[in-house]
Amino acid sequence: MEGHVAVQLEDRLFVTLNSDVPLRMERTLFSASAEVNSRDFDFVAGRRLPDLDATAGLGARLALDIPKSSTTPEAENVKGKPVPVLVHPVMLDEILRRLVAEHLFASTAQEGMSRYKVGERVTSELITLWDDATNPFGFHTFPSDDEGSPSQRTLVIEDGTLQTFLYDRASATREGRLSTGNGRRRPVLIEEEHEAPIRCSCSDIELRPGTTPLRKMLADIKSGIIVKHLLGFHTANRTTGDFANALYTGRVIRNGEISALPEPGRWSVKGNALELLRAVSAISSETMHVGPSRLPWVLTELTVA
Repeated sequence: MEGHVAVQLEDRLFVTLNSDVPLRMERTLFSASAEVNSRDFDFVAGRRLPDLDATAGLGARLALDIPKSSTTPEAENVKGKPVPVLVHPVMLDEILRRLVAEHLFASTAQEGMSRYKVGERVTSELITLWDDATNPFGFHTFPSDDEGSPSQRTLVIEDGTLQTFLYDRASATREGRLSTGNGRRRPVLIEEEHEAPIRCSCSDIELRPGTTPLRKMLADIKSGIIVKHLLGFHTANRTTGDFANALYTGRVIRNGEISALPEPGRWSVKGNALELLRAVSAISSETMHVGPSRLPWVLTELTVA
């Protein structure tokens, strides 16, 4: 088992377009993690120190939670079939930031590359999503973006319908409107943050929790999987949202219970991020703070490749 604990103190100055007075922001970032033999991992992270007893027991809880046996798609009779999938908040954050966000940026829409249009249904009606740079406990909370535009909380998707794109100053100017405060130095590939150009970027992402307890969502699945992390997800197609990746961390569900670990190297899943969100049939009432996002578990469908 491996683990780490980190505390980071930041002190930044911001100059916004609506004020000549620099704003000073001091904040504390905390994280602790544990990993067991590359089979599973867990962590806590936030803008304030958590309960130290809970942090100290992170590794022990993780070790006790890991099933003792593993299984293959063939043994579960799901090879090549679509199955119910509980998407863990860690994986959901990857899906939203790496694939879905590209279609929420005004710059992408202005280039004719976004699959979304304002006023149209783009996801399941269960989904309401905000981009929030004002949350006092958010990791991507700042007085302004990297262009000096004031930060704000933006309702992006409401009950499945796209309400607005996210704008930096350049994309906002093209449409004669104000920036939503989403212009940031966002590195792509091997860029360092300080050398990256300003791009439309997400702040903290918040997805409205549902009304179904996670245990009830699990109990209703006869045969399925939990997806927590896919290996090499950075290779997914940002333009189409398509992906096909090995399942690195997850669980196998049988008759409403977690029955086994996925056998390493034997499981992979394929699907499309945009269709995945349209197919969401349940959202958990529980949420998890995943770095710069606060997200629930979602129930959808993917194909075991």
